[in-house]
Formats: sequence, C-alpha cells, structure tokens
Amino acid sequence: MNKTLASRLVVGALAAIAAGGVMAGQIQSSSTPIAREVITADDMNIVSPQIAYRFTGDVTATANHQVFQMQFTLSAGKWVAVPGDGAFSITDGISNVVQDQTAGAPGGGAQAAYQIVGKGLTADGKTLWVTFDVAQGPNATIRQPLISVNTTKNTINGVALTDVSAQRNEINNLKSVVGDIVADYEGTAGTNDNNFAAKCIDNKEIKVDIKHFIGLANPAAMAVAGTNGTPDEHTRAASTNEGTLFTFPTNIKINVEPSTGAVRLSPGGSMQFQMARPGEAFVNPTLANMGKVTLVQNAVGSDANVTDKYLLSAGPGVLGQAPATRNDGPVEVESFKVKVYASNGFVPGGRVFISEQVNCGTDLGGVDINAANAAGPVTPTVPTGSINTLFPVAGTGPAYICYRVPGAETIPASSFWARADLDKPTANPNLFEQDNVCNGQLFGMGGGLKIDVRNYAPAAGVATSGWMSVIRLINNSDSSAADVYAQIIHQDGKIGKWGKIAQLPVRGVTNLTSPQLEAMLVNEPEAADANANNGEAANLRADENQTGAPRLRITSNTAQSLRVQNYVVNNATGEMFEASNSQGVDFEGREDRAAKTTPDDVSGQQFISQDANSGLNLR
Repeated sequence: MNKTLASRLVVGALAAIAAGGVMAGQIQSSSTPIAREVITADDMNIVSPQIAYRFTGDVTATANHQVFQMQFTLSAGKWVAVPGDGAFSITDGISNVVQDQTAGAPGGGAQAAYQIVGKGLTADGKTLWVTFDVAQGPNATIRQPLISVNTTKNTINGVALTDVSAQRNEINNLKSVVGDIVADYEGTAGTNDNNFAAKCIDNKEIKVDIKHFIGLANPAAMAVAGTNGTPDEHTRAASTNEGTLFTFPTNIKINVEPSTGAVRLSPGGSMQFQMARPGEAFVNPTLANMGKVTLVQNAVGSDANVTDKYLLSAGPGVLGQAPATRNDGPVEVESFKVKVYASNGFVPGGRVFISEQVNCGTDLGGVDINAANAAGPVTPTVPTGSINTLFPVAGTGPAYICYRVPGAETIPASSFWARADLDKPTANPNLFEQDNVCNGQLFGMGGGLKIDVRNYAPAAGVATSGWMSVIRLINNSDSSAADVYAQIIHQDGKIGKWGKIAQLPVRGVTNLTSPQLEAMLVNEPEAADANANNGEAANLRADENQTGAPRLRITSNTAQSLRVQNYVVNNATGEMFEASNSQGVDFEGREDRAAKTTPDDVSGQQFISQDANSGLNLR
C-alpha cells in the first residue's frame, strides 16, 4: 500500500465522482434526505446509501499482496448487521473498472483480484469494519482506488455487474435521531400554544467517519491502533474523514396566519361584525374569516422506501385515509384539527368551523359554542372523509378558520391564535407517519371604546402631595348603557391592575376619586409576558414615587359614546384644575348631527376617534 495515500468520502452514486482533479483529503459527499415524518420507531430499518472512500495514490500488489482495513463509524443510529461480502467493492479510480472479488483471490488475471478476509460490527452497532486482501499478481495495480460499502453492482468471480443489492446493510435506531415532531413543538410552545417561536420544523442528520489501517497483525479482527494495525490516511493533516450520510428534514410545514383586512365589533352592544378594513376577514355581519392554515412543502426528503419523495403533490398527494398503507410518497392524513384560542372567549350560540372557501361558504367540521366551552379553546376538526376536499390535488389548502355569531349576543372583543395539527393515521408499523404541528396568530377584533386619561393623579398622591384625580364619566348616548372598565398603565409602559368601575345607564354620569377608582381595580394583569406588572400589590409601583406619571385606560364594550373628564384636585389646599380637555369616543355619527359634504363623507358625521390602540390587557 502506498504510504502517501489520501482519502475522500463519497456518499451516493459512483458516477458522481470525477476521476480527475481529486484534492487529497477533501470530502465530497451527497447525503440521502429522508423525511422526519416517516421515521416513527427505532426498530425501523432503512437501507444505507453507498459509501465510498477514494485514495489519490495507488494500491500496488505486483510484488506482494496488500492487506488493509476500512472502518465506517456512524455518529448516531446503528448498523443492523454485517453485510454480505458482495456489498463491498473496489473500483479503479482512473478506468472506473470494478475489480474482481474472487474467492481465494489467486491473482494473475487481466486485472487485480481481492477477497474479504475479515469483517465485523462493534457491540454498540456504530462501527462497521472490513479487511481487504489484494492478491499479488503482474496486473495487481489499482489506481486511485475507490473502496465502497453498500454497493448494488459488483464484479464477483469475473462476472461484472452482478446484482448484490440484497447484501446491502441497513441502519436503525433512527427515531432516537430524528426525535418526535409534536414533542419538539410542545417543548417550546408551552401549554397555551401562544409561543410563535415554537419549533415546528427541524433538520437532523447522521454522519459517517472513515478510518484506514495498514500493518494488521490479525486481519480477521478489528484494527486498533497500537495493538492491531497502524492508523494511516485518516491521521494525516490533509485528510478530512467525516461526511453526512443521512439528513432528516421536516418535509411539511404548517403555516397559520391571520386573514387579510380587519373586523371590528358593532357599537352599542358589540353583537355583530363590521368591516374595519377591506379584505378576507369580514364576510357578513354574523360571519368572519379569522385566518387560514396552509401546508408548505418545506423539504423533499424520501418516504420510508428511500425511493419516492414524501410530497404533498406526490400521486394523490394528501390522502385522507386510515389506517396507513403507503410508504411510497403520499402524505396520509386521518384528520385535520385547529385548536383556536380567544383572549376573552367566544360568544355562546356561535360556532367556529373550518372551510375550504374564503367566504366560509362550507362547513367541513366545527364546534358549537355554549356556556361550557365559551372560554375556549375550541378545536374544530375535519374528519378523514373531508380531507381531500380541504386539501385537493396540490395538497396545500388553504383551510380557513371561520367564526359565526348569533347576532343578538355581546361578542367578547378578543385576539385569536391557533394550533394546527395534521394528524396522520396509526397502525401498520413502518407505514404510518409522524404528525405535523405549528401555531400562529389569527385576527383580532377591535371592539368597544378605549380612552386614555393622560394626566392621571393616582391615589398614592393623597398621602404624599395631596393631589388626586376626580374622574367624571358621562354616557351621552340616548340609546345604549355603558359598562366601564379601567386599568393602570405604568410609566414604563407595563400594565397594572384592572377592574369594572361603573355601569352607566342611558345619559348616566358618575364621579370617582382616585382612591375610589383604584379600590375597584382588583384583577391582576393578564399579559403573560414582559408587559405585565408581575402582580405587584400596589397600583403605584415602588419606582413611581411622588413624581411618577402613570396613565389610566378607560374602556367600554357596550357604550355607543363616552366622555371622560379628569379634574386634578389637591385634597389639602382645595386647588383644582381640569387636565382632560373632555376626552371622548363616539360611535354614534349620524347625518342628522352634521351634514355630509360629499356622498361618501364620514368626517362630517362628527366621530370622535379612539385615542388608545388597545383595550384591557393590551387586547
């Protein structure tokens, strides 16, 4: 064996390897991708691709036979067994002629001949080793040899292109490599599916490391440096000995996104939908499109047969059926479900359902809302029989998430989000597939009145400086009562406690001092992030001393119109000034209050716009 040999690992077809221009010690690999979804158990056996190791020098046995050993070590997974002798081959790297594997390897023929004199597998299943003995002969020179394992064609006893595919080795313990798609997601999503950075897709891999030994004392045993064999090419500075054998991408990604346009709740009771911005969201006063779920071909890894790609559009593409029967490409689906959350719940008497139509014209599966499930979440589900209606030939969707309301009940103003699951059929080991899952935001419904008291003097000031606010609330509607809520917004932007502070009848009014108002703010902030006040007991935080400047957010779900006046009063001196400029919101714009200047003019209807972007708890 030439001691200046250098190595190259090649994974894939031999034809992909150019005979010339080889750089010593550089790895060139083309890994085999297999979809994560189709790996479901550690006892699944997947045929390994061909692995080849290229020398830049020659193996010359014209004077003496040459013995050397190759070792193939997996970074993960296990070799199932020791393959047959025919699965190992040697190819002349210049002529591309596959050399003759001959029992006894007598040599002396028109080309080099060799035999396998040892092979085995370590106890942990990680390392496969094989020892070659190239027979001495006048023509026993193999130029830039390519040593392969798991070849499909070989030259055996002088017969070229002998089919040896049945002798190839397999790899298992792959589920431990790829993991569980749903478990990975749930590990990042938490219990409320409201983490939109959750892990929905991932890529896993298995690498193979090559070692080369000469000077074997016992060719029939695994080489070990110092006791049996001398490490050769893999120890040289110019060599790179590791390459990727398998990649396991998540083939299918689920996208959850809000519908285009925007919906707001109707004033005076929030019982119906109104179009706030043109788009898909508003369908009619009692029906809204909350968002859509689409399937995306994220990668093109193979199905479990390692031949056909696992594709949304392969053959029938998404195939609604159970149990699983295929491992040749189609995505088999038993059901599709979307777990829908509402920050303030759903309206009893409503329905959340899934449709393949953007106008929510069909109902492929849904959930009726009642008192028991109104808080949510609810999980509309499309059964097996409707899967191919929802995901036709292309297999991508979209699936629209629809919300129907009764039209005569108050609709909670909510933001919505969802977790979508593509549930695969079970049974039939090695044929079923892992579920796909992901989450995302749906639309949010603006509703109710929102007003910020910008110069609010909190109750804590009474004891220190004497100053406090007197909040005057006016329901100037002639037709609608007003439920009134309030929440502290601290000077650093975090939200504080909240509560209901008044129920005003038609044309009703009330005055509340800061101490009176804050005594009714008994609910902790609900934001599950850094916007919350972290449950501090006091409405005025420690960092908001006498010079602190919190705000007060006033909201109403049922009011048509609301005015807020803020009088700042010194309880000790009797000083007083108004600090509000009569803030208000009015949804009762009508032509009889001010004439339109043009047929499409709405500014003339004297709307007083909202001055707060969000309501309670930033919703």
